[in-house]
Amino acid sequence: MSTQPSPPKIDVRHLTFAYPGATAVFADFSWQAAPGEAWAIIGPSGCGKSTLLYILAGLARPVSGTVAIDGTPLDRPRPKTGLVLQDHGLLPWATVTQNARLGLTVWRFYGVDDRHAPPDALMDDAAIDARVNEWLTRLGIADLRHQYPGHLSRGQRQRTALARTLVMQPDLLMLDEPFSALDAPTREDLQQLMDDLLAETALTRVIVTHDIDEALHMGRRILVLGGGRPQVVDNPCARSCGTPAPEDFLRQRRHLRDLLGERV
Repeated sequence: MSTQPSPPKIDVRHLTFAYPGATAVFADFSWQAAPGEAWAIIGPSGCGKSTLLYILAGLARPVSGTVAIDGTPLDRPRPKTGLVLQDHGLLPWATVTQNARLGLTVWRFYGVDDRHAPPDALMDDAAIDARVNEWLTRLGIADLRHQYPGHLSRGQRQRTALARTLVMQPDLLMLDEPFSALDAPTREDLQQLMDDLLAETALTRVIVTHDIDEALHMGRRILVLGGGRPQVVDNPCARSCGTPAPEDFLRQRRHLRDLLGERV
């Protein structure tokens, strides 16, 4: 498995963001994520969890303030940022393989002359096929490569969306409630896969979730949004840190519940 040697730092300074005609979602918001950290973002509905991901992905522009990824001010989507959405965003007329290779295909045909395009924009068909096959196999959907999204389960569609993102070899991976509609065994399997990926590669990861237990499992640090000032919680109970004692996990869960209860 290829690795990314330099995971990026996220640096948000004095950010203000509002949708047209609406109250500001963020006002003078600052937050930093160190290279290689695994973050979970949690908070009540409407607090700006998903909006923050869109801003970090370069898909939404702040009213004021600065966002820098790996020391570079963000003024457009960056090629090495991967964003996985809750609704998958798969092309219904494309097979699993075609959906998984979509990003590399776009880079190849539209990014070669773009100074912002990464070296992957020069990959040939054989190299693209090899990388796509690697991830379809890793995600357990290689036998579905010729199927269309309409014939897949929710878990299989989510794996396809993950494959499409991971073939791009992102150094910053952001996931917007990616497992919320999945059954428990599928959710736990994909959560473990994400932790394995974090251990194997130099990657900065941010996951948005409404589920307290998922935040505790996935985030070594947790950003709590909604009402008042954002609060950062260090979390030694993350699955990637080992197996916590049950009483420690319950104590951390109560702490998050208390924080969220104050913000609803």
